[in-house]
Amino acid sequence: MKNRLFITCPKGVELLLEDEVQTLGLDSIQQSVGGIFAEGDLAAVYRVCLWSRLANRVIWLLAEAEVRTKEDLYRSVRDVYWPGCFALNKTFSVDFKGTNRFIKHSNYGGQLVKDGIVDAFNAEVGERPNVDSQSAQVHIFASVKRNRFVVGVDMAGGSLHRRGYRLAGAKAPLKENLAAALLVRAGVKTGEIQPVVDPMCGSGTLLIEAILTMLNIAPAIQRPSFGFEQILRHQPALWMEIYQDAVDKRDAAFANEARVMAYGFDADGRSIMAARDNATRAGVAEFIEFKPQSLKDFSPSLPEPGVLVCNPPYGERLSDRNQLFGLYQLLGQKLRQHCEGWEAAILSSDDDLIKALGLQKSRAYQFMNGALKAQWVLFKLYRKDKSLNPPAEPDPSVKSSDGNVWEKSAARIRSNEQAVSTSSENTADGPQSERFKKGVDMVSNRLRKNRKHLKKWLKRADTDAYRIYDADMPEYAFALDCYGEFFQITEYSAPKSVDKFAAFSRRQQFEEAVREVFELTPGQLFFKERTRQKGTSQYVKLDDSKAFFRVQEGNAHLLVNLKDYLDTGLFLDHRPVRKMIGEQAKGKRFLNLFAYTSAATVQAAQGGALASVSVDMSQTYQSWSLRNFKANRLDLKRHLLVRANVIDWLSEARDQFDLIFLDPPSFSNSKRMDDTFDVQRDHVNLIHKTMGRLDQEGTLIFSNNRRGFRLDKVLESHFDIQDITAKTIDEDFKRNAKIHQCWIISHKK
Repeated sequence: MKNRLFITCPKGVELLLEDEVQTLGLDSIQQSVGGIFAEGDLAAVYRVCLWSRLANRVIWLLAEAEVRTKEDLYRSVRDVYWPGCFALNKTFSVDFKGTNRFIKHSNYGGQLVKDGIVDAFNAEVGERPNVDSQSAQVHIFASVKRNRFVVGVDMAGGSLHRRGYRLAGAKAPLKENLAAALLVRAGVKTGEIQPVVDPMCGSGTLLIEAILTMLNIAPAIQRPSFGFEQILRHQPALWMEIYQDAVDKRDAAFANEARVMAYGFDADGRSIMAARDNATRAGVAEFIEFKPQSLKDFSPSLPEPGVLVCNPPYGERLSDRNQLFGLYQLLGQKLRQHCEGWEAAILSSDDDLIKALGLQKSRAYQFMNGALKAQWVLFKLYRKDKSLNPPAEPDPSVKSSDGNVWEKSAARIRSNEQAVSTSSENTADGPQSERFKKGVDMVSNRLRKNRKHLKKWLKRADTDAYRIYDADMPEYAFALDCYGEFFQITEYSAPKSVDKFAAFSRRQQFEEAVREVFELTPGQLFFKERTRQKGTSQYVKLDDSKAFFRVQEGNAHLLVNLKDYLDTGLFLDHRPVRKMIGEQAKGKRFLNLFAYTSAATVQAAQGGALASVSVDMSQTYQSWSLRNFKANRLDLKRHLLVRANVIDWLSEARDQFDLIFLDPPSFSNSKRMDDTFDVQRDHVNLIHKTMGRLDQEGTLIFSNNRRGFRLDKVLESHFDIQDITAKTIDEDFKRNAKIHQCWIISHKK
């Protein structure tokens, strides 16, 4: 039996967590902010709790609901069969996250959840369990975001970042799971042994996590207890089998490796003592050498290059910026002197301090270190390479040496990372230039203006998926769309005459402005390039993460995917058309041709359609449609999915429909078609065939997004036709009113 799970993590770690839990046996993964939704059996849950280096909590979800009132929330909890979850003699606590218009304080939300659980027990067994907010045996997790509510049991029994080895912490400790994520980005991998050095190691967290990773030791192997041990579904024999396998792997690693592979230094002797104690409790003390030493004396002498990792002080922790600049300059000097051939990774929240290192960064990743926005900056310290020297004047040779940077960045999604181009660092429009900053400010101002303009409309629109910006400023040829908690930048393909490096700089400016205005974590922003589509190019697969998540449109929950395909699964401009379909569908037979992901069918069903048929030739989008149907609990016996060539299907179909939506592509040459399809050339024949399936009193809604499309006037002699394009352009698309054209077509009376 599979369990529906919500696994939390530090913001910025979501994609890494997704990759990790897939290797541990979870599937059906949907990304969220600060976590992921997934499914897995009990064995997979055990493995995640024991082996995840990145997760905070593992929540077994017992209810997910749309709640409009406090009574809805209470009923969602009350309807769960809690006596089947944990025994009456177990104490429990509730950790409630979030607020909305009817939950003004998380404490109130927590009380509603407690009341629901207690009342459920009273109704079923006549007694109530005890609440213990300090040392409960069962930990209940609940969260509300807008009107979306989830509640479940914390299978870990507290945050998994607490490995059990760190009792003594030095100043400004780094949480263990964030440290593990940083190490993944720095290239530290399981089974690959390499020297790891930290010149300001503090309590040793980065080095201890590096050893646990390289030796493939389960991070929670020292944890004294887990939340799942307190629930009725716990299977001790299965758990012991999984736990013993981890113990065997650890013992084998210890037997095969008996050498120091990590080195930690710190000027504070007390920190070194704490680090040694922590390493001892983690069982890895023999693999790490800790030594009290100030940075000015740092001069590692190792037989082979390795990875230097460091979490030095930065502005939020020390107020003397002159001292900090001197510290970073000294660190950069030591790296140049003693670490040729190494790779280095530095965590900081201050760009100016990173520049003080005098090194050329190769990449940077954004993370949240507690409440601080920080970047994990990577450096490749090549032997006899200019990257070991302080930045000089812009080097024009850099431009030509990386001339394909545009192509490398195009047609892919940059989701959980902010790649920093080596070439753009050295051009006149690089992130440090005044021109760059002015560009960011200009875009930021426009985004704020657009957001303010849409604010009132959004309250009426009842959706969390909409367009914010659409090439409003021609030099910034991007579209920016919001999908709930996530944002997508789509870059329109630049003409060949546009300088690639100037365009790349504008791309960076636009990204920076979006992150700044909407205060986004790295995992919330996706990037794609839109080129002129030919044939099946819109269906090009970019990834295979299956990273689906829901957005709201009226009463419908529609699944989008910002990572795997060029298209997201939802045409935002057709929102008014889908609303119209929902309003007209009650008691009608609905046909959706070229159905895509069948969002229009979902709206028809929500509006009370008697039955529906959705036809599309793509297996990918038929599967996506099925996901949408299940997410909205559609009756699959009444709402049918048909995979077929639409034109062939129309030639063979005999059923009649009261409402039809026809939204063909501009052009198609699918392998499953014998001929090409061109909407301008073929629309007359297509509409005639479609009208053959329309009831005499029915309505056809015909739409397409081909620029310059002209409806053939010959159709007016056969059918009543009304152009409704203006009525189908919502406020967020009025800047681009030619995004599509739309007509209502009916039989002549």
